[in-house]
Amino acid sequence: MKRRHILLLHAGLLTAGCQTTKPAPPKPFSAYTEGEQGLFDAVFRYMMRKSPHPEFLLRLLGADAPDDLLARYQAEGLNAFRGSRRFKQGRCVILSISDGCKWNGPDKAEVTVDYYMAPLAANSGTFRLRKNNDGWEVVGWEQGPIA
Repeated sequence: MKRRHILLLHAGLLTAGCQTTKPAPPKPFSAYTEGEQGLFDAVFRYMMRKSPHPEFLLRLLGADAPDDLLARYQAEGLNAFRGSRRFKQGRCVILSISDGCKWNGPDKAEVTVDYYMAPLAANSGTFRLRKNNDGWEVVGWEQGPIA
């Protein structure tokens, strides 16, 4: 990739992280299907558990994470907040499920995510999940673009 392309990518990430437009209103988490709820919850929990950051700004399908989901996480002691909250570099990470679910049968699915830590530290990829007796669990990760 040419240097110009890399600079444009970083400028785009900076601009996206600094937007001041009002975000789309979140759809209540309870309005998603049971399968979607299980997948999205499993991915968010996995990412929060693996992150060294103390705060998490969550986005789901182009909007802030739903208030009912954030309230559940906060009741459990997780520092999960709306994705549009002011970003504090080094203190928090933006976790975004951007493309919904790709179903690979009744007990297998994939979820695409974006992970933003700083203007020059972003990542994306796809989690592979499998449903077992306890619900959905992450069983694999396919790395996407890194900035």
